[in-house]
This record gives sequence, structure tokens and C-alpha cells, in this order.
Amino acid sequence: VPCRIHPLFWVVSAIFAFPGTERMPGPLVIGFTIIGMACMFLSILVHELGHAVMIRRAGFPPSIVLHGFGGYAMYQPHRAIHPTTLISISFAGPAAGFLLYAVVCVIEVLLMQAQIYSRLSAGAALLLADAIAQLKYINLYWGLINLLPIYPLDGGQIARTWLGARWGVNGVRQSLIISMIA
Repeated sequence: VPCRIHPLFWVVSAIFAFPGTERMPGPLVIGFTIIGMACMFLSILVHELGHAVMIRRAGFPPSIVLHGFGGYAMYQPHRAIHPTTLISISFAGPAAGFLLYAVVCVIEVLLMQAQIYSRLSAGAALLLADAIAQLKYINLYWGLINLLPIYPLDGGQIARTWLGARWGVNGVRQSLIISMIA
């Protein structure tokens, strides 16, 4: 899947990932920032790849753009798409994130059972624990927030498609009202 990453993606990722005013040695600050940026990149890319897989299953060639405040998977539909397919495309992104969350949880358990943390230096153990915590947080909580019925989030897209298919223009209007209330 072709993927374009806008330079602002990295700038915003670094701002969000920077550990703040905590007192820690310089290399750890850099390490935490890089780990945070990598976790954001992986999480958003996996989310968009979830959409892209469903877009491809629907018969369209997808592409992905990562930008300053997230990303999107895009395609050019050359025929009508059934509302169920549109809903599955919208839901596939959060579902991919939830799957990544589950994989990270399994990895975390395996690392603890193998007592990997005790074999690492204190700094490396902190960085690994932070990476796991960030991946879990991003993919669980951002996925849940993304499913809220707020347009243009995925939950808003789902509500708009479902209500629009049911009630036409009035359904789209209702979905926007729900979005404003939410």
C-alpha cells in the first residue's frame, strides 16, 4: 500500500512524545521521545492499514497519508459501495488497533514470564516498559475514542453511513446532530 508521510507528522509526534519536565538523563529523554514517536507511527500506520485492507477487499486500490494530526486511508471508488462495506472499512482501522493492543499484551506477558526486564539495564528496561505502555494506551484508548459517533472520526463515519442508508438525507443530518451532541 503506498504510504506518504508528511514532515509535520514527525514534528507533532515528537511534541506529543517528549517526556516533559521530568528530571532524567539526556539520553533517556531522547530515548523516550524516539520510542514515543515510533509507537505513534506504528499505531497510526496499523490503524490505517486496517482501513486499507478492507478497501482492497472491496476492490479498490488504497493509499495512506500520515499527516500532522493522524492519517487517513484513501481510495477512488469507481462504483457504488454497499453501506455495509463502508461501515466495515470504517471499523477496520480501530479493529486493527485493538488487534495490535492484544498482540502487545501477549508480548508483555511473554516478556515478564521470560524475566527479560531483569536482564536489561535500568534505562533499557524503562524504555521497553514505556514502549509497551504507550502501545497499549494508544491502541486501546485512541481506538475507543475513534469509535465515538463524532464526524469525521470512524464512529462518526459509521453513524453517518448507517443512518444515511436507513433514512437518506435525514439520516445524515441526524448523524451530524449526534456528532455535535457527542
